[in-house]
Amino acid sequence: MIRVKVCGLTRLRDALLAEKLGADFLGFIFYRRSLRYISPTKCYRIIERLDPATRTVGVFVNEPIDRIMRIAHRLKLDFVQLHGSETNRVIATLTHTGLKTIKAVPVDERGRIVSRTDYKSDLLLFDSKTNCGFGGTGTTFDPGIVKGIRRPFFLSGGLNAGNIKAACEIARPYGVDLSSGIESKPGVKSPRKLKELFKVMDDINGKC
Repeated sequence: MIRVKVCGLTRLRDALLAEKLGADFLGFIFYRRSLRYISPTKCYRIIERLDPATRTVGVFVNEPIDRIMRIAHRLKLDFVQLHGSETNRVIATLTHTGLKTIKAVPVDERGRIVSRTDYKSDLLLFDSKTNCGFGGTGTTFDPGIVKGIRRPFFLSGGLNAGNIKAACEIARPYGVDLSSGIESKPGVKSPRKLKELFKVMDDINGKC
């Protein structure tokens, strides 16, 4: 079964719809420069309305460890996603406090993995990186470059209902991470695109 992570949520209605449709993970971005930034206070109001079985993920980019831990523990996040240049030392520190981690690994515009992949995180996440930002760019890459990864990972980078089936067949990921491909504008999810996406995912997982 391929898990689905809906990321960049900023509205309660979008989170509840994604949860209803079957999202396994819901992601919230605490990177202030992101178009999908959400404050911890607003995020808390969303999380308290979710089913406890829905796993929540906080996304951080090169943040001080104390801020990551403060937000993660306050919101009772299930995972912390590190989307910058964080090291295994940072991951180990967070793990020591009981937090589970997802480490993003960038793929550049030439389709090359541009960092190490031996992070000691619980999961990896491969995402497109351009000169414009750390991720969430809506840019796709050849999923074939990660199909040989021998540990659980999320596939990200411009995925939508139209391309996700082919990407999953090639990469065989643990999960898929979606944001821009299911939006009407940054931070606002499209109900139509969400429903189309989960219809495709139901079809994919029904054949597993």
